[in-house]
This record gives sequence, structure tokens and C-alpha cells, in this order.
Amino acid sequence: MYLGDRMNKLAGVAMLALVALVVVVIIVPTAVTGDADPTKRSEIEGILRDIHENEALFFSGIAADVASNVLLFAVVAPVAYLLFRDRSPLLAMVGFASFLAAGVIFLVGNAATISAAFMAADFVEEGGAGAIPAGDPAILQSARSMALVAAFIEPVGSTGVAVALLALGAVMAWAPRGELNPPRWFGGFAMLGGTAMLGGWIGAVSDDAGLALITAGYIVALVWFVLLGGWLIVQPDGRASATDATPLPSTV
Repeated sequence: MYLGDRMNKLAGVAMLALVALVVVVIIVPTAVTGDADPTKRSEIEGILRDIHENEALFFSGIAADVASNVLLFAVVAPVAYLLFRDRSPLLAMVGFASFLAAGVIFLVGNAATISAAFMAADFVEEGGAGAIPAGDPAILQSARSMALVAAFIEPVGSTGVAVALLALGAVMAWAPRGELNPPRWFGGFAMLGGTAMLGGWIGAVSDDAGLALITAGYIVALVWFVLLGGWLIVQPDGRASATDATPLPSTV
């Protein structure tokens, strides 16, 4: 169902805002902790000290992360469904459900990261509960445990984003034309990003290869959001034409 030009533009703004927040999320932790890996025992102490020294900056990054995830499941997910449900209700619903799940899963990871970050002050100067002194290895292990939870959740949430990209990409590339018709190649671009993100699971056997694939997938996904969001904002009519392609069966 066509939402009207104004709603399309609001959807585009939401997608561009999501990209801006994700860029902040990428930059801030790197500025605070560099490329240190919080899941490694040898690096967690340095990370906690860096977080404590740059507490305000680090928590601003977490706030941006939480905001991006809320925007993903509360705004982008339903908007994606509403924009494309007339072209393929099934695939639009898959996109909605996958974005929704990803946002919620990422929020669980945020909770683990926040827990680890609060332990930075405990480790450096305040000590923990039960008269645990500052600098106690128990605090380090607790913080690392939270970091491991966040590290596990990240690829799970990314899988949700990947499935959404594949579903919505298929709608744009192949589904019958509807009220809203972005260029067909937008769909191919989305599916490329989704495929790369799913390939990130290769990190279970090769960390470098997995990281390269999921990074590439995220870059493509961010570019796709910029392309689609910008298109929704600048195009004068939500029913603008796009190159026809072989449609999916009408029953999809």
C-alpha cells in the first residue's frame, strides 16, 4: 500500500539516521580501545583502563549503539514491510521479522557491553561487591565473560540483518512492480551484502576470513541504506518506475 510521498521521505530519513548512528558506533570504540580484543585475557585489563579513562566518550558510543538498534527494530523494520508488502507480502514479512529480531538481539549485546563497561571503574578504583578489591582478577574475568556474550551475539544479530537484506533485495530485484519501485539493481546490491554477512560465520574456522566477509557485508549494507534512503527522499513520486525484471510468482 502506497504510504504517500511524505511517509516515504520520513522512511528515507530514518535509514540515513541509522547509517549515521552506526558510523558513530564504529568510530567511538576504536577511538577508546583501538583494535584490542576484549575476549582475550591478555587484553581485557588494558581495555578496562582505557574505558575508565574515556568513560564519557565510551558511553556515548554505547548510547548511539542502543539508539541505532531501537531505530532498526522500531522504525526501519516496520517501514520496510509497509513499503514493499504490496510487491511480495511474504518476503516483506521476512524482512520485517529479521530486522526486528536483529535489533532486539543487538540490544541484548548492548546490555552485556554496558555491564562490562561498568566493571571498568570497579577494576580501576572502586572494587566490586563483597569487598572485592580494585584490580582483583575476578573483576577481569567477569568483564571478559560479558565481552564473550556480546561477541557471540554480534554474528547472531548480523545473521538477522543478512536475512532481511536477502529478502528485501529479492523483492526489489525480482518481485512484480508495485506502488514503490526502486531501481532493480538496489536489490542485487542488498543481496550481495546479505550474502557477505552470512559468510561471516566462516569466522568459526578462520577469524581473518570471517572478519573480512562480515566487514564487507556491513559496508555494503550501509551503502544500501544510503542509496535507498536517499532515493526515498529525492524521488518525486513513490510510484516512480524501475527497470522490469522477471517477477516472482504472484502467490509469494
